[in-house]
Amino acid sequence: MVGNKKKKENQSTVDEVFEKHRSDVRRNRFLTNKVKVFVMAVFTGFVLITFGFLLSPASKVRGFDIEGNYFLHEDDVLELSGISSESRYLFVFDSVAENRLLSSPLIQSAQVSVRNDGTVDIVIEEKVILGYRYKTYPELVFQDGTLMELSNDYSYLYSQIPLIVGFNEEMGDFAKAFENIPQKRIASISEIHRYAYSYDPNGLEFVMKDGNRFFASFYSVDVINQYNGVASALTEKKVCLYADENSGNVYKSLCPEEQAALEAENLENPEEDDEES
Repeated sequence: MVGNKKKKENQSTVDEVFEKHRSDVRRNRFLTNKVKVFVMAVFTGFVLITFGFLLSPASKVRGFDIEGNYFLHEDDVLELSGISSESRYLFVFDSVAENRLLSSPLIQSAQVSVRNDGTVDIVIEEKVILGYRYKTYPELVFQDGTLMELSNDYSYLYSQIPLIVGFNEEMGDFAKAFENIPQKRIASISEIHRYAYSYDPNGLEFVMKDGNRFFASFYSVDVINQYNGVASALTEKKVCLYADENSGNVYKSLCPEEQAALEAENLENPEEDDEES
């Protein structure tokens, strides 16, 4: 009897151990599942909130601040960047937008950043455009000597940049003469013609948008930066402006055709000159 009693007590102890183990397993499983459920609930809530935010107007780009565009319209800059008012600012990646902008031959550098309020800042530097010429087709001439076909997308540039006439060769030497001329000054020119002096077949004639004409050699184009100071006081008719290569100043004199007419008249009437003297 005593043996059976001990056997039952031992069995009871073993059962208690196994029951406790099973209880601990269930408890641990419950706690584990509880953590998983909590994590899943938090994750699901985050996804739902994020998804709801992305679908709401609050996630869209709230505005643009574009700087550095001289010729390009703001709409052109935005189209090139791939960003619009419908873009979600959380998915506007600076480097992607910058690479898109730099893919345009008109843009020298680009910087894009997104503010915390959802506004997108775009700062670009345009390549300096010297003008356009007609060869087989109209093409832009840049300050670095490169060329680009002028497509209809940028037809508005015709009225803003000079027409270049008489230069059908490579434009490297031509462009080099303008390396110190800012875009604002170039934009004040209506036409640029090749002009042959008696001493220099590669002179330049500038027809300015104010109606005046300015003459310079390839080596004195920089003098056009002094143009405004003289042109603003120019009141005489049949007078043109010239670059003095030695002094770096602008001076006024008769236009070439007026000077030629005067010289021809003097040759035809030499006696009048003698009488006057």
